[in-house]
Amino acid sequence: MLAVPATLLAQNITPTGVTASSTFSNYNVLNLINNSGLSAGLHDATYSNMWLGDTNDVTPWLRFALGSNYDLTSASIWQYNYDSLRNRGVNGLRILISSNGVNFTLATTTTLTQSPGGNIPAQTVSFTGTARYVRFEVTSNHGAAHTPACPRSSSRAPPPRRRASRWSRLSAPRPASVPRPTASPSRQA
Repeated sequence: MLAVPATLLAQNITPTGVTASSTFSNYNVLNLINNSGLSAGLHDATYSNMWLGDTNDVTPWLRFALGSNYDLTSASIWQYNYDSLRNRGVNGLRILISSNGVNFTLATTTTLTQSPGGNIPAQTVSFTGTARYVRFEVTSNHGAAHTPACPRSSSRAPPPRRRASRWSRLSAPRPASVPRPTASPSRQA
């Protein structure tokens, strides 16, 4: 049997807050970090469990506050998957990171696969960097006239040695001396 020190295990980081450039109708941006619609790692197809930017917002963005600085390795993103409107899901996405919430650096640019509908797993986007804030900038959707949308995300931080390791989950190594922040969703990030 091999014992692995706790400091080498990757951890999921649930953001402590999220801010959106806009929100359409009765959608709630907090759904991105409060586990609405998630069960056993799959996200359901109920629109009220997701987030959608306003119709007039042609450059939607989301800013996630993590509560502390983390060395990040990936973000797990559950695509917008309301059955009759899956083309509103994110296609082009820029992920930026920041230690102060003001000055952001591009971590990666990626393309997400359109949801097939039903209960779906996350898509994992790999990147590295140290951040207290993560910003998603949506650059395109899958052909809808409406603003792009996404249900949720999370990130992961790596262990010190890169290891395979949720757009509302980030992954980072678990600090030995710093307690993991507790999630207390708020509109201010």
